[in-house]
Amino acid sequence: MFRNSLLILLLSALFALGISGCDSCSGQEEPVTPQTTPPPEPEPEPEPEDPLKEAKEAAEKDGISVAVSISDSVRIVGADLEAMLNQPDKPIAKKPKAADTGMLEKSDLRRVFNASNTAMRKCYERALKGNPGLSGKVQLQVRIARDGTVSYAKAEGSLGNGLVFECMERQAKTLKFPEPKGGTVLVNNPYTFTPDF
Repeated sequence: MFRNSLLILLLSALFALGISGCDSCSGQEEPVTPQTTPPPEPEPEPEPEDPLKEAKEAAEKDGISVAVSISDSVRIVGADLEAMLNQPDKPIAKKPKAADTGMLEKSDLRRVFNASNTAMRKCYERALKGNPGLSGKVQLQVRIARDGTVSYAKAEGSLGNGLVFECMERQAKTLKFPEPKGGTVLVNNPYTFTPDF
């Protein structure tokens, strides 16, 4: 009797299993429904990058590097200045100034300058061809050396024509004066140029 009870219990368990666990055990097939895979979930869109954030980071980086380079430059300049200050003073070589202590008679000066008037006028007339209204004053400064030659010549004035000035300076260097007494002589000679009509 115990066996029978056990057998009934076992059969009941199998029957219960057969009903709930075996769909095809009854001999009837249930229709198969096609399985569809759910569509993949859309990937989350990347968060838009903050352009200001990148700019801020770049600016901070640049600011730091600029600050470093400026501070380095300041240090270098400071070191150079300190080195310069610690060097012993060097004498500055000055061009010796001519002591124009010589003397020449005014009549000798006048004679030489008057003899050169034609050459000086030609300098002006050459420039006058290109500029018919050219007129003005020229101050010609010459240094007469101990041997009477002209060692320095400078022309300037209201005429304002560099070609005339250069020509007059060249002409002045060809002049020959008497030998001055006591050293060199610095002389200014004025010229006024106007067109002849």
